[in-house]
Amino acid sequence: MRVALLRELAANRESPVATHLSFPSVCHVAVDGDAFRWVPGPWEY
Repeated sequence: MRVALLRELAANRESPVATHLSFPSVCHVAVDGDAFRWVPGPWEY
C-alpha cells in the first residue's frame, strides 16, 4: 500500500507534508529506479 501511495504522489506531483521529518517537510516524491526520492519543495515564508 505504501508503494502505491508513493507512485501516485510521484505521478501527480502532489506535495505531501511529513511533520515527523526535518525541515523542509514539504516535498515532491520522485521515482529513482526501484526506489523513491524525497525532493524538497520550494519554501516561501
